Amino acid sequence: MSNEKIIETAVRKNSNLLNLLKLLEQLQIPNACVTAGAVKQTVLNYLHKDKITKNIKDYDVFYFDDKDLSFEAEDKVISFIKTNLKINGLNMPLDIKNQARVHIWAKEKFGVSDLPYKNIFESLQSFSATISAIGIYLDDDKLKIIAPYGTDDIINGIIRPTHFGHFADSRFDAKAKSWLERFPYLKVEK
Repeated sequence: MSNEKIIETAVRKNSNLLNLLKLLEQLQIPNACVTAGAVKQTVLNYLHKDKITKNIKDYDVFYFDDKDLSFEAEDKVISFIKTNLKINGLNMPLDIKNQARVHIWAKEKFGVSDLPYKNIFESLQSFSATISAIGIYLDDDKLKIIAPYGTDDIINGIIRPTHFGHFADSRFDAKAKSWLERFPYLKVEK
């Protein structure tokens, strides 16, 4: 089975994730995808026959809209998604971020000053590890995968640094340690 098929099978088994993807497709949020822990943990849980939602603390939703970079515009999108989530009877913790705005708050929050991202692909590239640098979305109910570093590391359980941007190297060791505590079968390769 191909990596993409494994990821799709895992995603379709996580009803929270699948329903969120369907909602985002329906709402037509610009360039929206679900990424980070929700994707990584869903795939790892599937591969290791754990409960499909084990260790998922929230569902990260990235979108990219550079037309209005104000906090108020982002807050409207966040409220819109959360309201529609409730209307559709879905209840899950979300972390929603407009990736076009990251450069505005990243220096204060993380002490880094990356240039503005140009798109979702570039924001995923800046993740600290390749295993998390995967975004997924639905297009006409077909799962689409954005993976700047490919999908081999998530399938093979390898935590590898991306070395892209300021976020990557400064956060890698802490992230790797946390993941190893929850997923002791993962391997770190630098």
